[in-house]
Amino acid sequence: MHERTRAKLGYEPCLWQLRVVEALLKRDEDVVCIAETGGGKTLTFMLPLEFCQDGIMIIITPLNLLGNQHSHARAF
Repeated sequence: MHERTRAKLGYEPCLWQLRVVEALLKRDEDVVCIAETGGGKTLTFMLPLEFCQDGIMIIITPLNLLGNQHSHARAF
């Protein structure tokens, strides 16, 4: 997952980001991720789309601006 993220996005994911993505891909329980503004949360819910394209992901964002940004985000 680390290599694919670096190759595809040119971005070095943090260990906590990889752990969140791994938990999401397991699909055996809900995942809650809390991080500061600009902390890299976006990668944690965009990256699973690269590895699992047959599921549905529900993202709850507290601000309308964030919701608008992510609804217009393009898939990899």
